[in-house]
Amino acid sequence: MKLQLFIKILISSFLLFSFYNQATESEQADKIKIALFIDELPITTAQFKQVKKRLRGRAIAHFSQFTTHNSGDNFWRTCFAGISPNTWLHQASVNELIDSQIKLRIMFNYGVADEQLTLTKLQALMVEENNKRSDNLAKNKVVYGLKSYNFNQFKSNFLSNGHNKVITQIKQQQKFSQQQLQRYYQANKNIDFVATTKFSIAAIKLTEQKVQKTLNSEKALMNDLQSLTFEQLISKYQQNEQQSEQQVLFKDFSAYSRKSDEFIWSELIDVANNKKQGDIFKVADIDNQQYLVKIIKKSPRSAIPFDEVKHIIESRLAEQYYQKLIDKIRLTLTINDLMIGKPAC
Repeated sequence: MKLQLFIKILISSFLLFSFYNQATESEQADKIKIALFIDELPITTAQFKQVKKRLRGRAIAHFSQFTTHNSGDNFWRTCFAGISPNTWLHQASVNELIDSQIKLRIMFNYGVADEQLTLTKLQALMVEENNKRSDNLAKNKVVYGLKSYNFNQFKSNFLSNGHNKVITQIKQQQKFSQQQLQRYYQANKNIDFVATTKFSIAAIKLTEQKVQKTLNSEKALMNDLQSLTFEQLISKYQQNEQQSEQQVLFKDFSAYSRKSDEFIWSELIDVANNKKQGDIFKVADIDNQQYLVKIIKKSPRSAIPFDEVKHIIESRLAEQYYQKLIDKIRLTLTINDLMIGKPAC
């Protein structure tokens, strides 16, 4: 009996070892095998599969409009509106690899990168960075961010930082004229540069003890809101009677704070837009603390002045220029896809 058990364990271990070796051999082969060429730059099967794996969720989300059965070979090979998820995912992966390589080229052209980087060189930089982080951690030095990166994290961070530096270089080199900035502002001021409604409000905090002592029900409070002036409400319900009318200037519904009190107007955003100047209403903050609020002044939505958004417009024009660079380079590329098969549709 023990001998049979030992043999079963031995066979299982051998099969597991064989499977591991096959997987390892396959992974090693993928690191050598070429999936496609972008111009003359080779992209390995391992690099291509890595991108494809990350974009699977995006493919499933895209085809959720056609079916909820989004697993198994049948889903990936079925045609929906003339294309299969497998073909869509393949093309999306190729496009992302092309975009990454174009952005690396632009970084080099603008002096942001010291050399023309490839994904393979980027992986080498990631290993170098992770080794530095590991050494610093071993020496109890401060390491900001992640302890170590996987390739997607490192590439995303690297391209994002490079993009910001390129945009800065474009703004410095292009020196967009006042006329260009004004033209963009006039075309978009009523769409992108509209200030939210501004309020000047007066607010008083209602303590539970004070409310319970003065009122018997929520209905009674609502009646008081209709019949009493705000000054009378302050006198009746304010938390600290030494603090008479306290006005607070409140802009854009961002937040209100004072030394002893901080809260987010969770209900004010929804309620105040439907109220008019002079209205009194009750709101609660995230801790369910009750406040009485009176709208002292309500300013209508209006365009933000040009000088306040000039720097934003410069960045947007630089982004437009950057996108044109990407499109221009894309048109010059030669793509040789070695993995593309016969379309399913």
